[in-house]
Amino acid sequence: MGHRPIAVGTVAGLTKGKRMIEGDSALQVCLWLGEPPESFVPGVVAGAEHALPLLPSHQILRWDLRRLYDGLDRRRIEKGVTWRDLAASFGTTSSVLRHLKEGSRSALPALMDWILWLDRPAVEFTRVSSR
Repeated sequence: MGHRPIAVGTVAGLTKGKRMIEGDSALQVCLWLGEPPESFVPGVVAGAEHALPLLPSHQILRWDLRRLYDGLDRRRIEKGVTWRDLAASFGTTSSVLRHLKEGSRSALPALMDWILWLDRPAVEFTRVSSR
């Protein structure tokens, strides 16, 4: 089992107090450390349901942002809030959330804020890719 190489700049940025990390890079760091993303969220206890899959070296774990968008949209409708209101509660804009539908890249910690709001394990919003 393997994982994809992590760019030196990604790791160096974390050591310099960088507050954000690109989502797919964060997944690679999590795999490298053997910890799910929830392990790095204060107050969250990660259990077996949060474990990330071990993958062969020809595969990579990526965020499934379309699935995340769909989850946010369902919960948003259930709660009767607009995209604007939902975005404001996260301190962002509605266009940032709507761009998830297109699979745009996103970063942590915002991704985890959205996933925690859904009260689901982060691994449910990942996909395995061969590239």
